[in-house]
Amino acid sequence: MITVVLFAAAALGTAFLVLGAGYLVHWLAHRPETGALYRGHMVHHTELYPPGAFLSERYLSPPASKSFVLAFLPFAVSLVLAAFLMLPRWLAVLVTIETAIIGWASNYLHDAFHVQGFWLERLQWFGRLRRLHVQHHDDMRTNLGIFLWLWDRLLGTFHDPEAVAPKLDAIAPPRWEGEPVPAHEFLVAVAVAPPSTTEPGHILVSAVAAADAESALRACGESTPGVIARHVAPLEGEVLALWNELGRAAFGFGQ
Repeated sequence: MITVVLFAAAALGTAFLVLGAGYLVHWLAHRPETGALYRGHMVHHTELYPPGAFLSERYLSPPASKSFVLAFLPFAVSLVLAAFLMLPRWLAVLVTIETAIIGWASNYLHDAFHVQGFWLERLQWFGRLRRLHVQHHDDMRTNLGIFLWLWDRLLGTFHDPEAVAPKLDAIAPPRWEGEPVPAHEFLVAVAVAPPSTTEPGHILVSAVAAADAESALRACGESTPGVIARHVAPLEGEVLALWNELGRAAFGFGQ
């Protein structure tokens, strides 16, 4: 029984500390005072994957990408050394393995979020993780975690745009107003926050003609003031039915 308790305590404690170290390094990467770490990470956010251009055919690594790993290493090494000094050998080995797995998984999933057609896209949980990371790119103050948001929740930086239920202020008619909506088009929802607040005041919804989701987001307008979240979905199935229902109510068009 004692062995089971020790195992569980070590596993949970390691996850708590490693995720905290990852959160801290990511937070530091958003601080200009950290020099090369900040500059390299801002290339990722502003040049390689700015808002509205979240996906690429392969992961685009910034020139200073290794600085992120190097910043994390002192925390990981310190944790492993402390484990071998303070814990039984078998528990120290557990801490080492878990630290390596969490570090690898964070890096792997982060890169995968940005790759269009990645093999994990068929899984619902991956889509949710990706959506929350998209939110981080839309608002860099939020969702500093990668796949577990324990520290974001503790420190108040977690934000799930789909969990917010803002008022629907406007439904913009599509360019083919009065005609049925083709199923191959895209529906774009943009959550807009009023000045001096981080909560969306309304959502603008529009159907746009585009070859892919990225183009649809760009067509919707990347420079809209106060945007804190964007979501795009093909106009088909339930999404198409919802669009037509909203359209009939607001503008008298739809199937």
